[in-house]
Amino acid sequence: MILKYPVIPITFFTALGILAGYYVQPGLTVLYILAVTCIAAMAFARWQAGKVLLQKPWFAFAAWLIAFFIGMGVQHLHHGPNYASHYSHYLTQENAI
Repeated sequence: MILKYPVIPITFFTALGILAGYYVQPGLTVLYILAVTCIAAMAFARWQAGKVLLQKPWFAFAAWLIAFFIGMGVQHLHHGPNYASHYSHYLTQENAI
């Protein structure tokens, strides 16, 4: 009953993507490739959904995957050590207290 509202699973998969991004730490190139692949899959699923009377769940799965990879991308973009100017790149054993 509660899953009929699309914002709930999308939010859930975005949060899972943030958690997975924190633990997995994928590269930005990998995230771009996965996001483009999921967008293409979602476009294909949407195109296929227009041809049949009974809908398949592929469009929803593709949307959930996009939300997951958006969560991973958000975590990557907001993770401080991914920036070249982050302080952790300037720490050495000599200047550490």
